[in-house]
Amino acid sequence: MMNKFKTVILFFGAICTSINLVHASTPSLLSVDEPTQAASNAAKSAVQAATEQLHKGEVNKVLRAALERVVEASINVLNEFGQSQYAKQKEQEWMASFSIKTHSVLDLGDHEPLSQWLSDFYKNIEAKVDAKWIRLFSLGDIKVFNYGIPVAASPRSNPANGQDWGIQEYGLHFVPVASASVYWISSQACSLAIPLPWSLGCGVAARLPRYAMEHFAGKPLSDHVYNLFN
Repeated sequence: MMNKFKTVILFFGAICTSINLVHASTPSLLSVDEPTQAASNAAKSAVQAATEQLHKGEVNKVLRAALERVVEASINVLNEFGQSQYAKQKEQEWMASFSIKTHSVLDLGDHEPLSQWLSDFYKNIEAKVDAKWIRLFSLGDIKVFNYGIPVAASPRSNPANGQDWGIQEYGLHFVPVASASVYWISSQACSLAIPLPWSLGCGVAARLPRYAMEHFAGKPLSDHVYNLFN
């Protein structure tokens, strides 16, 4: 079964090609071979680690890291769009009350949605940032996490607590959340390992493991995690 999960890792090898296209069109005094390889290795390792954690049932670890990253990216985009005061306020609220540094994913709630704060935050992003930029930067993943985590982070079916879902319903929530998670985790690993302007290609390259998780590895991985707890 692990061979199916490794599809995500194999797909990620194409990241190096994507980043090379950015390098080819960007003059530089710096050799690009070394940073390209470093970014590719870092991103590939991040995807492999996240996939292995999910396979072991350590869903919360992966979701916490990815959710932290998408909120951080959203705050950065708001700053770029001249919403610095609002962005600073939201960053302070997140760090004080909602960040993974102070709460685990499950502590945030087990209802739909996961967090009213995240719902309000995303609505304000939609009001302040043009839709094309929200799509470009994948900020809609805030909504994916907000509505997917309550189920994906609780694979054990427990009707007494309102957690009455079967393997199919679990997969409908797990696969989008897992796909978004490998996107954000790999994108961050890539961008930390390679300098600007080449790191701008990391978000595009990270769509490859996301696609692999969404269309190939996600469902068998979801079924595996569900069966670990039921």
